[in-house]
Amino acid sequence: MSAMRLSLFHVVLLVTVCSAQEKPQPRVDARVDSKIVTYLHELTLKPQGAVQSFFLVVQLPMTIEGRQKLLDVRYSVRPQAELKKGDNLYAMFAGTNFTTPIKLTIEADVEIYRYDLETARKRKGPATDLTPEERKRYLASEKFLEKDDPSIQAASLQITTGGDLETVRAIQEFIQSKMRYSGPSPGDKGAVGALAAGQGKCAEFSDLFVALCRAKEIPARTCEGFVTTPPKPGDTSTHRWAEVFLKDLGWVPFDPLHIARRANTFEHSWNKYIYCARLARVDPVLGRNMDGGLSTGNSFHIDRAFAVAGEIAIPRGPSDSPAYRPAMVTDLDKAAELAAAAKSGKPRKQKNVPKQQPIANDETSAARKLTMAKELAENGKVESARKRFQEIVDRYPKTDAAKEAGELLENMKD
Repeated sequence: MSAMRLSLFHVVLLVTVCSAQEKPQPRVDARVDSKIVTYLHELTLKPQGAVQSFFLVVQLPMTIEGRQKLLDVRYSVRPQAELKKGDNLYAMFAGTNFTTPIKLTIEADVEIYRYDLETARKRKGPATDLTPEERKRYLASEKFLEKDDPSIQAASLQITTGGDLETVRAIQEFIQSKMRYSGPSPGDKGAVGALAAGQGKCAEFSDLFVALCRAKEIPARTCEGFVTTPPKPGDTSTHRWAEVFLKDLGWVPFDPLHIARRANTFEHSWNKYIYCARLARVDPVLGRNMDGGLSTGNSFHIDRAFAVAGEIAIPRGPSDSPAYRPAMVTDLDKAAELAAAAKSGKPRKQKNVPKQQPIANDETSAARKLTMAKELAENGKVESARKRFQEIVDRYPKTDAAKEAGELLENMKD
């Protein structure tokens, strides 16, 4: 793909981003080692005048062996397409001529499993080593992870060096001695800015942690996604943490901010992370944010809300439920065409998009969705429950769960 096409995805400055306003969340049990989480991610697009056309890309959770499995995604507004880039998955929306706010709701079911240093040590068999290309990538200096900057190099010399794990622990202790949490703030300072300021949000803690690991010749990378535990006042559910590659253990997650705030320990973290990105610090499609877009005419800003709608504990490890398979998958070239069309004010119409087909006899998935729908109804979320019951009837017509869902729908009419 040409640099010109790729750059279309980086025009996020046309979108004014507002602070996320979190919805009240039900208390979830982060002590459960394996569970299915259903979450709602709402984005309200607010035009600053008449918008002739727009193009929006939103990150979705990925499936990662041993960490999480994306089971299903539902949209209030059908996207133009879904895009895969490596492990990353995105939904793309486009439209024309809007002058009033548009609300997009993405609802996803994700199996998540606790994984930390403690569980990595119990893993059977050595981890696959990095290729030379991967090692080079995760030791490199890059935007926000400026490991070759003189200030980062000088800081790394203050950190005691032992084995890789002992060095990583020393880096965490160094960060805790130098950084304090500032709460959410616009923009990212990067590792150099974080070290100079001595404070920051999760991004600054993880950027400095990864840059120092790389300065010590330990492969590391940042991760981005959501935490499912209710945020403290003033915080948001979007979060950034880190992973370090350790010999015989492979990629091990560490959360520099949550360790510093004693929400985790160095060895143990709660099962609360939903991964949306971990390929690169600067997302290869979006740039810095978990969503972004461009428009013609006037710009628009985005209000975001995240809420956990339900949770079910499952036996340790992945279930037998199949992972989500995008039905509208496209590639970067076609995505760039959509973006170019939006920029010109003439969005392309999506042709021959396959519809979701009924899964007649998937009793396990239908029963799981029925349990979550009942929880929604019990929590007073009648309309959401109604939609979930109808989805079960439509997608799993030959299951016992579909029969019960149909009966519940009839009762809701009374």
